[in-house]
Amino acid sequence: MHDFRGNFSDAAPAADETIRLRPHDPALHKCIIAKAIAHYQTGQYERAERIAKDSLRTNISWWHSNMMLAASLAQRGRLTDARVAAQRILADQPGITLEIMLQRMPFADPAHSDHLAEGLIRADWRDGQPG
Repeated sequence: MHDFRGNFSDAAPAADETIRLRPHDPALHKCIIAKAIAHYQTGQYERAERIAKDSLRTNISWWHSNMMLAASLAQRGRLTDARVAAQRILADQPGITLEIMLQRMPFADPAHSDHLAEGLIRADWRDGQPG
């Protein structure tokens, strides 16, 4: 929850501790993606990309991981790869919109939602259809 409250400096260590204590938890991908969110929101896009990929290795179809991957790649200027990740979101969640995705990422500060939306828009996000 540190990530959604904007406590990004606390989010990654808290996620690391949870991962250490529960390495076989079936919800491990959620802890991993909390780290990606923290790094993305602090402009560490390369680390966020790497961590989102780690999350995808634990649950290939969790669209949050592809969302963070697409936004991180786009912020790094890797637009072709970002579009591929965005298309995977739609493959797993047909018809999902940017509005729905942002509602499911309940940041306390609207600026953090805007920052995430900026990355997805750079990934050529088009609601309900591949970019």
